[in-house]
Amino acid sequence: MFEFFKKRGIVLVPTERVLLALWALLLSLDLGSVGEARTLTLEEYLNQVRSSNQSMKSANATIEATRQREYSSDLNTTPQVFGQVARSVDEKPPSSPLSGDKMEALSYSLGVQKAWSFGLQSQLTYNLSKIDIERENFPPFLAPGVVNPLVGLNDDSTKHWSEGRAQLDLVQPLWKNWMGREYDLTRETTQAKLSAQRQGEQYKVKALLAQAEFIYWQLALATDAVRTQESALVRFQKIRDWVKNRVNMSLADRADLLQAEAGLKARRFELELTVRDRVSLQRTFNSLRSQQGDRLEADVMPISSRMLSDMTMAAGAIKRLDIEVARSLEKVAASEVEQWREKFKPEVSVFGSYATNSRDESFGTAATDAFKADKPSMVIGVKFSTPLDRDLINRERSGLVKASEAARLDREQKEFNARQEWEDLVRQLSDAKTRLHLATEIESAQKQKLEYEKNRLERGRTTTYQILLFEQDYSSAQLGTIKAKADILGIIAKLKSFGDAA
Repeated sequence: MFEFFKKRGIVLVPTERVLLALWALLLSLDLGSVGEARTLTLEEYLNQVRSSNQSMKSANATIEATRQREYSSDLNTTPQVFGQVARSVDEKPPSSPLSGDKMEALSYSLGVQKAWSFGLQSQLTYNLSKIDIERENFPPFLAPGVVNPLVGLNDDSTKHWSEGRAQLDLVQPLWKNWMGREYDLTRETTQAKLSAQRQGEQYKVKALLAQAEFIYWQLALATDAVRTQESALVRFQKIRDWVKNRVNMSLADRADLLQAEAGLKARRFELELTVRDRVSLQRTFNSLRSQQGDRLEADVMPISSRMLSDMTMAAGAIKRLDIEVARSLEKVAASEVEQWREKFKPEVSVFGSYATNSRDESFGTAATDAFKADKPSMVIGVKFSTPLDRDLINRERSGLVKASEAARLDREQKEFNARQEWEDLVRQLSDAKTRLHLATEIESAQKQKLEYEKNRLERGRTTTYQILLFEQDYSSAQLGTIKAKADILGIIAKLKSFGDAA
């Protein structure tokens, strides 16, 4: 650099030399940092899929929703408060002299009711009413000397009064829903349905992450395949140039040059196909993290043969979420059978009611005296009901029993298929690792053979056809190694569908 300025007659003082050296150093560092591509690790990519993929977000939202709704069936036994305010006016023709020409009533009602987990239904209510009747006074005598017995009803207390009532009602089933059996079955069925839905979404998440990981490594192998084809193209280019020089010097036949040109064009064609495959994988790679296009801002990690050979799956992990879904659905079907049986059992219940009452001209006095037990009213009894069309009920129950049996058989078949698939995949993984080891050895042997044949070609001891053939064998061996890696990754992706949720 200093010679550049010296040739042009520019003399640099020591300070300028130091500044120029620092500037050159910084420039080299900047260029180095620009040329160095960032590597996107597998965990970083999976985190991007988790945070950006809409299907992943939907599945996670559904999983969280099922967890929050797990005890929704308990709403059947939660206490409820109710109330009412009503004003009524009755001016219809009186059915008796006491009814008067017009009656107005203002009533208030407030209460709480609860169904208990052991089947008891309870209700506590408080009612308060204010009643006004417009009625002419009764005459004192019906006839001369005959006193009217209704004269005593001319008092205002018979026309304007208030009533209060506090009442407790209890109903206890003795057959249907005994000890809250119907509530328990409803809770079990609801939880089993939510569990099946949650496990189905977890399986979807697990499958999506396994697919993302598989695409990540497939892209790494596709990048490796492109580099392999590019290296092969460079080697064929050198061979073609070397043969061309020999033909120009009349040291080789033109047929050798044509053969080298044909091999070079074949390598270019294969490189183009490999690049297209990689572009397609890049588009899928971006789609899984909800990005458009096929451009990548970072490289993926390369995968080595040793890394694949060391990959193992835990023994005894024959468990898959789709089987758990089938098990939950089997539980739902069994619970529905029990629910049907419980629903159409004869209903026998003991019920009772106890109320305290008050009546007074004063609205406030009637309201407070309603809780006094000096004027109680009580009811106790037993009620019974049962459906009569037992044939229809039995047919429906028979259908539910068959549906439950079908759910059981489906679960058993999925468990059998999972065991078979697991054993087959484990065997295939072992065979694929063996093939990878052999492919790696073949690649090494083909490379040694090619290097040796190149030395022979330089000494004129072999033909161009032979070196091109060996070059083709080495490229095929490299691609064979990549294919063996892809086979292992495909098997591992299927194995990842087993085990607990991710």
